[in-house]
Amino acid sequence: GIGAAGYAAASLLARRIPRSLLGPDRRAPLDLRSLGSGARDVVRDLAAGARRGRERRPAAAALGAIGAHRLGYGVMTITLMLLCRNYFTDPADVDAGLALLAQAITVTGLGIGAAALVTPPAARRLSTSGCLATGIALAAAIQLTLVISPTVPALFASAFLLGMTAQSVKICVDSVVQRSVDESFRGRVFALYDVIF
Repeated sequence: GIGAAGYAAASLLARRIPRSLLGPDRRAPLDLRSLGSGARDVVRDLAAGARRGRERRPAAAALGAIGAHRLGYGVMTITLMLLCRNYFTDPADVDAGLALLAQAITVTGLGIGAAALVTPPAARRLSTSGCLATGIALAAAIQLTLVISPTVPALFASAFLLGMTAQSVKICVDSVVQRSVDESFRGRVFALYDVIF
């Protein structure tokens, strides 16, 4: 309910933005030709973002790190679902599996929120790249501890810490890309970043 109210409020506030500020500057008909032209523009801009990102070594390394990290995080998310559904609860009891999964996702969200508090001081102490590397290493170690000790408390601790490290890594990559890519290409590199993410 609270989430729905937030979305409703945001949509009402967005209605106050004049249509001319959101683009496009000209009205284009929606047909196959305009869709093809739009798709070509998107691909061209993503390719330009990739070229510029590759030219900026810190940005290229950060984008590679977030791509590898998100792949591992995706696998861990699927593992979390399977553990909640088939290992920690009776596979025949779907409601118990979903309830445990909902709790684990809530704990993950708390970890994501904690990252906003932990990452800035950690990045000041370790540097942004040091914080990024530490976050990825911690995520790997956390996954190993869940393999060694597959219990519900370990599941919740892992969910919290994986949420925190995942968001911390994202915050660090955001900072690296923001700092290392010039403003004229930043939007295109961030669009590529979103695709990788």
